[in-house]
Amino acid sequence: MRSSLATILVVASMAAGAAVLGTLSVEEEVRQESPQPEFVLALDQARQLDLDSIANALVAFRAGTVPLSTNGQIQTLCTFPEDAGCVVFPLAPRDPAGFDYYWRTSGVAVVVYAQRSANETIPCFEQPEHLAELGSVMCVKR
Repeated sequence: MRSSLATILVVASMAAGAAVLGTLSVEEEVRQESPQPEFVLALDQARQLDLDSIANALVAFRAGTVPLSTNGQIQTLCTFPEDAGCVVFPLAPRDPAGFDYYWRTSGVAVVVYAQRSANETIPCFEQPEHLAELGSVMCVKR
């Protein structure tokens, strides 16, 4: 009786181990197919630094003698020659994944937007309809 109980325990342990290994291999496959969380978070951290720098440059420029405004409309920073941001950034910076930065100002506050990738990154206080194609966005307001 003792040997059959030991056999049952060994078989049960092996079955439980196989189930755990099966679960781990499925989780490994999912991790390999989707971007690594650290990489995605690093993209958003780099974007945040860029947003801060861009917003500060736009505010500093606006404080000068040339008025700078998008009339409250969201536009790319300097993808098109007519973009108001081209005055400050003739060569538009792009985010680390190659996407455009967007911004708007009516002359009072400047808001700069970027695509948001990581759930850990704080989303923008607003989700402009014009940027819906980006999914969730992050932003800086000055």
